[in-house]
Amino acid sequence: MSMIQLDTVWQLAKCDFALSTKAGAVDAFLWEHCDRVAKLSLELAAIVGQQKRSPDTFAVAASSLYHNAAWAVLVREDGVCRSRILTKPLTPTQREMSVEVMNKTLGSVLTKETMIRAESSILSMNDRRHDSFEGMILADAEELEKFSLASIWSCVRKGLIEGRCVQSHVETWHRQVEYHYWTAKLSDGFFFDESMTLAKRRLESYQVFMEELEKQLHHQDLSLPIDAPISAIKA
Repeated sequence: MSMIQLDTVWQLAKCDFALSTKAGAVDAFLWEHCDRVAKLSLELAAIVGQQKRSPDTFAVAASSLYHNAAWAVLVREDGVCRSRILTKPLTPTQREMSVEVMNKTLGSVLTKETMIRAESSILSMNDRRHDSFEGMILADAEELEKFSLASIWSCVRKGLIEGRCVQSHVETWHRQVEYHYWTAKLSDGFFFDESMTLAKRRLESYQVFMEELEKQLHHQDLSLPIDAPISAIKA
């Protein structure tokens, strides 16, 4: 299959995630998440595939794009509020819902073998003991997303629902560090060493961001006079 066909898969998937706000604007939150995970999955597939075995690229792409498709169905058909999207993991039954959406859209586009691999990848996300190679790649990419700075946007949306302020997010971060939350996720959250290495790198960036955020919340970034030259601030 060519890159043109892969682009076709992307465009078809994007249509399935078209959600609108009450004002008629497009809510791209769910699609952007799945798009990031899918792109990361393909990058990860290229890395681990060089050292292990070649994954089915189209199965990786399809499963990554549709692994959270059930949220779109829950919003459109079950009346779930859009603000609740991605606030908790999907249940096994909801994973099956994601598979149904994927099969309906891509069943006539991808081969039967590819679809079987993609289905297995999505359904195995609730089972750490599976042996689906494509599923391992998807699981690691989904977990890596939690280590990215982009995950801050999910925290913001959840904070708005719960009426929490920015300071509460900083306090949550401190509790996570104190109770070794991130250390545990690094130890148990990944199938591939390459994923763990990237997660550590992302966590370092996340920590720098949180430290700078806390400094600004407490105005600790004002150690230089307001009228100090920009060159001094950069230094």
